[in-house]
Amino acid sequence: MPILPIGDRRLGAILLSSLELNETQFEQAISKSASSSEPLADSLIELGYITEQAILYRLQEELELPIADLRKCPAPTSEMKHLFSGHNAQQWNALPLKRSGDNTLHVGFIYPLDSKLIEAVENTTGCKVVVHQVLREHFRWALALYYPELRLPIPAFPKDSKQELLGQRLRALKRVTKDELQAALLTQSNTHERLGEILLAANILNETELYRILAEQSNFEFLESSQELKISPSVLETVTRGDVKRFRALPLGFTDDDYRILTTEPKKQIQLQDFFERPVKLVLCTPTEFEVALERFFPAKNVQVRPFQERRSKLRDAFENSQKAVPVFDLSHDRLDKSVQHLIPEPKMRQFQVFPYRWHHDALQVLIANPNDVFVLDDVQLIVGRLVTPVKANPEEIEFLIHHAFEKPKPELEQLTIIEQPLQQAQASISGLTPPKLQSAGKLEQFMAQNPELIEVVRVLVHEEIEVLKEQLLIDLNLKARDSK
Repeated sequence: MPILPIGDRRLGAILLSSLELNETQFEQAISKSASSSEPLADSLIELGYITEQAILYRLQEELELPIADLRKCPAPTSEMKHLFSGHNAQQWNALPLKRSGDNTLHVGFIYPLDSKLIEAVENTTGCKVVVHQVLREHFRWALALYYPELRLPIPAFPKDSKQELLGQRLRALKRVTKDELQAALLTQSNTHERLGEILLAANILNETELYRILAEQSNFEFLESSQELKISPSVLETVTRGDVKRFRALPLGFTDDDYRILTTEPKKQIQLQDFFERPVKLVLCTPTEFEVALERFFPAKNVQVRPFQERRSKLRDAFENSQKAVPVFDLSHDRLDKSVQHLIPEPKMRQFQVFPYRWHHDALQVLIANPNDVFVLDDVQLIVGRLVTPVKANPEEIEFLIHHAFEKPKPELEQLTIIEQPLQQAQASISGLTPPKLQSAGKLEQFMAQNPELIEVVRVLVHEEIEVLKEQLLIDLNLKARDSK
């Protein structure tokens, strides 16, 4: 299988784990992407396996990447266009949206997971970039309109056909007024909620009306009430309550050719066909009726575990197997290799909550609270430029190590400064820790004679193990502070 860029690996992992994509589709898209040298997202869309809108909404849900509607955004100012030229916008497939503060630039990207592309924008503009997602059609329209020097033909104003189809049908049925529909579409452009959900929240439509219309649009059967519904035990045994809740799909019956499925999510037809491994015929119902059917046929108190394992993605299996033997870091015993601390910049350590540990078999071991966070590990690997392997560590320990690697000691650690002072200042430092009556050299000598352990302390301070002692003292203080919490 071809080696994917980090952004494509992220996208693939998200779509596979959310069941928006199956294994075969993913492999076919990878092959197409490799042969055409195009991003994975383009291949998936061209093959018809997923829509561009579905990708945007999934990334918004999983990574909290906001979606920007370029039709509603103001045109870039002359200052932003000077900072972000038309040539750069075309090269990066990105447009400047707004500036916040002196050094933050909000940018809409067609490929929002391309970390190298984002880094190029930051390096060129000198700004910290806040990433937004934009649709390709909207981008082409805005690029041609806002950068006339590129001499690109300006496409027609982009419209969302699916929203208009529902809106047009509602207008034809005289279920909404023109003003109500325009207000709902304006709200949708700001919140990115489904048009139907907005109309429900505004009490313009009720659930039954909305889902009946959605069923008619897709030529699906509509079930208004589940009270008379009967399902064979042999059909119910093919799924668990967890399956039903996850897919929002309840099997009603099956033949040798297809399954008949009750659902509230008509867009999941492809995923359901992959799960049941045969064609499906969807029956649409309201969310309220679906919950009634769920509790009737799969009451929560009788939840059972599926007698067989669900088929998992090969990629996820391989990753999980590689993480089974992740080592665990112990601050009180394990030693850090200080020579690797410079490999990850301090801001990135704080952002990702990681800390470089040591070299191990040509790989950099990195302390991280969640060793399964492939996104963070990918980013760290990109920064380091070498293979990175995780070592599980307590988040408080990671924060402690970052703090003491880059910040001055806290007041309670000031007593440790004695370790860093040269031998000729040792007596003065020790006298500073004694009561005022011991300030004279004679009384200090008498005090040390009565406390011979101090002589041993001074000897240790100038010994070659001085760094080891310092680290141990820091560890002891950390453990004490943690226990006190």
